[in-house]
Amino acid sequence: MSIKYLGFNTPTKPVVSDFAWINQGTATAVDDPEGIYLNAPAAAAHDLKILKKAAPSTPYTITALFLRNCLSSGNASVGLCFRQSSDGKIATFANLTWTTLRLSVWKYTDATTFSASYLDITAWNEDLMFFRIEDDGTDRKCYVSIDGINFIQIHSIGRTDFLTADEVGFFACSLSATYPAGIKLLHWAEA
Repeated sequence: MSIKYLGFNTPTKPVVSDFAWINQGTATAVDDPEGIYLNAPAAAAHDLKILKKAAPSTPYTITALFLRNCLSSGNASVGLCFRQSSDGKIATFANLTWTTLRLSVWKYTDATTFSASYLDITAWNEDLMFFRIEDDGTDRKCYVSIDGINFIQIHSIGRTDFLTADEVGFFACSLSATYPAGIKLLHWAEA
């Protein structure tokens, strides 16, 4: 697959070896010609399968392009996350496939314990999405884009609210006893 999407034509291909697992279980991640494919097996409860790495020094921005491979009849979520390594707290920025596609920013006490929702809004029906997370030294921010150039900020919160992230990553969670969930990470850029 050639990744030339509207005005965006310079992907930075991620590789699995740049990341480490959190809560792998039977999840798999493989390098392929376009990027990384992470598959989360079916699980009826919250069960984030995360590939993470150390966060850059603040201020930083992570921009990712990914394809979701989730059934809209399930409750799967895929996206980016902030993580606090000392106790495992996580803040996710996800694309959810409930009865309508949604964008969410949720808090987790750990990879299997949902805590609360910061934000949950209806989204457009795009399988290929650019997500951006940012820590500017004051706030954590989440953005979304259809072209990788024009981003819409959808959330901002103080950088120490609930957690102080020293790790960043991407994840998949099936939230279905029947269907797995997958994310194909095509671009990962840190600035």
